[in-house]
Amino acid sequence: MRCRPGGSCGYAGKRVLLGSRGTFVTRALRGFGATVDRLFWQHMPMPAVYCLRFDAISQQPEVTGPGLGGVPLR
Repeated sequence: MRCRPGGSCGYAGKRVLLGSRGTFVTRALRGFGATVDRLFWQHMPMPAVYCLRFDAISQQPEVTGPGLGGVPLR
């Protein structure tokens, strides 16, 4: 996939679904500013769905899902 100058890849306002293993998901969530730790990673349900809502490129996303944003881990 080739992105345009400025980082736009044509997905603005659209939903993108990615799948991965728990370790990579945990690291990605942490990279986006979510407060996650080893306990979060160890208790992550499989499968788990996390929603990252980007309102602007310069802002941190709103992250919700099991163990985040009021949704308890199982």
